[in-house]
Amino acid sequence: PRDNNNNKTARFDSFNQFLKYGQTNKHALPICDSEFKFVAELMHETDGWENAVTKNWVTVDCKTISLPDSEFEGNMIRASAHFEGISVEMLMYQSACIAARKKWDKLLKHAQVVHHIDGCDIIYGQVNAPIITTREYCNYRRFLKVSDDRFIVLQRSCNRPDIEELLPDDSTRKNVIRAENYILAFEY
Repeated sequence: PRDNNNNKTARFDSFNQFLKYGQTNKHALPICDSEFKFVAELMHETDGWENAVTKNWVTVDCKTISLPDSEFEGNMIRASAHFEGISVEMLMYQSACIAARKKWDKLLKHAQVVHHIDGCDIIYGQVNAPIITTREYCNYRRFLKVSDDRFIVLQRSCNRPDIEELLPDDSTRKNVIRAENYILAFEY
């Protein structure tokens, strides 16, 4: 990828280039502008996506992907929901504002913004998932206002030595497993 911000972030020209760039390398790079472009394309493409669930106001689609030059194969999931009578701003606030989210999200055990870098928040959190061990995450998070009534939020894993020292102490991180987020996108 090409650097576009004094070597602090990279520019990915395509989703395939993003996939080829190795997860460990991306851990050190904040989210860049070009990631919003390929994510928007993925969210609206039709090729290869199969509907997995449609129930009431929620639709979930799945697409199998293979990493270029790798034996890895996995699934991408995208979901959409329609909330009648709720503004885009309120949906985004209830989802992205940690204090608001803690009031309704019963799976969210802990969350906090631990740092800001190159237009991104770095957020740490823990999620109590039913049946399985608590998952912790440390993600870059970046917002893009597309228009007055449309926003995109991207997140992906962050693993930087300078951030590890900002995370909660080990006593609150016992018996957790670090989740790996290749890329998460929320469009409001």
